[in-house]
Amino acid sequence: MRMIDKRIEAKLAAPLIKRAPTLTLPFDDRCKSRLAATLDNGEEVALVLPPGTVLRDGDMLVADDGGLVRVIAAEQDVLVVHAHDAITLTRAAYHLGNRHTPVVEVAAGQLKLEADPGAGRHAQASGRGARGSRDGAVPAGDGRIWRRSQAWA
Repeated sequence: MRMIDKRIEAKLAAPLIKRAPTLTLPFDDRCKSRLAATLDNGEEVALVLPPGTVLRDGDMLVADDGGLVRVIAAEQDVLVVHAHDAITLTRAAYHLGNRHTPVVEVAAGQLKLEADPGAGRHAQASGRGARGSRDGAVPAGDGRIWRRSQAWA
């Protein structure tokens, strides 16, 4: 079993990226630094990355044998909360934070979160729009996602 232990930050040539085997992972698995996974070609690998690493769609990883692997964000159910102005969106983010709902993407006029029926009902009741969607969730900002189990540093 190959061990994948590095993420490449540098730009790589397009042919190298295209030839690399792919690893399709849902958002929760892209937040784990230790994981037994199966590449899309069926090969079993061990992901052993530095703690706190959050993988993004398109990230390139290096295995212990020097081989490259490209990360693909698996499509999954997400909830998109949108608002007509920044104040309303900020309030939505505040209330979702109080519920400890992980926000996985922040964009102009909208928040994208893990699918959560309770958060959707809350957003609708407070006058913000919310709709279900299916796509590859992308971590917000610098990629750090706070979960209920994590303590404040």
